[in-house]
Amino acid sequence: MKDKTLYVHISDEEYLRRFIRYMNMRRHPELAVERITEREMFWQRVNEDNGNEDDYYLTDNMINMPDISLDGAGSRIMYLSDTDDEKNRVISVCQSADLIYTMCLKIMKLSESSRGKARGPVPGIYGVCGHGEASDVVAGSLSQELSEYGNCLYISLAAFPHFYTTYKKEEHSLGELIFRIGSGEFVALVNNALTEFGRAKRLPGVSHYKDLWDMSDDDRAALLKKLKNECDFDYIVVGFNDVREMMPQVGICQKMFVVVPRDRREDIWERWLSYAGMEGVSGEELTSVYVPDEWTKWARRLDGCAPSQWLEDGELKGFITGLIREI
Repeated sequence: MKDKTLYVHISDEEYLRRFIRYMNMRRHPELAVERITEREMFWQRVNEDNGNEDDYYLTDNMINMPDISLDGAGSRIMYLSDTDDEKNRVISVCQSADLIYTMCLKIMKLSESSRGKARGPVPGIYGVCGHGEASDVVAGSLSQELSEYGNCLYISLAAFPHFYTTYKKEEHSLGELIFRIGSGEFVALVNNALTEFGRAKRLPGVSHYKDLWDMSDDDRAALLKKLKNECDFDYIVVGFNDVREMMPQVGICQKMFVVVPRDRREDIWERWLSYAGMEGVSGEELTSVYVPDEWTKWARRLDGCAPSQWLEDGELKGFITGLIREI
């Protein structure tokens, strides 16, 4: 059980999201962190403090503050500003998240020796393949969850991905990026081709499904290595067209998930491994994902829904969180 709670409101929503992500990546055994996005809700929470000395507050909003007693909750409010003033619990925002975190611990009288190490999935490339639309649901949702831990890129190498846009312009296609992979402009081309995909980033797919036939295993491997080594991504989620295309990337991908429909779980997994000649692949590299019957409901709910909202579905969120534990 956590001994203290830190409620955080920061006006810049993107900074707030990244700050909370960092705080949650520290496993302090005595601290829970809660995000409050609305200014009014933050000050309402302060007013309803009820004298709980284990509740602390952090905000950058020092304008038009309500009257707060300095003997109560007011003595436990920390402020982010341009300068440091430890005596008045003012913390400079012009420093690293680690230093801000350290100052918060000091003000809350929490021992730095109890500070946890940064946690989260291992940075790397994660492949997802398998049962058509279900595989797209898993891959897209996984990219949203990994974005909570760092910069995440989502790519689909499927011919007709369900939650994806194919681009008609050749210069914006994945095939063109592979063609230009040896040029010195590759990173700039990638950055220009990126689009928002909820909390993640996304590269365009192929302009025509036949372009996938022209991609060799070496082409796919070169693309993934180049993205991993030269571009600024912590995580890359790749949706593969079929298991035969994914298997040669064992060793490049940190982990591969093969989505298997629950009603065919008895033999399909072993058959796929046999077809690909990968019977001896370690479970540390390759994991079968047996999607529950609910995945069809998830897919219907996600249609027309912004990717950043996908994991508001509690069932899907729980399922994806379970996959994260495998990483």
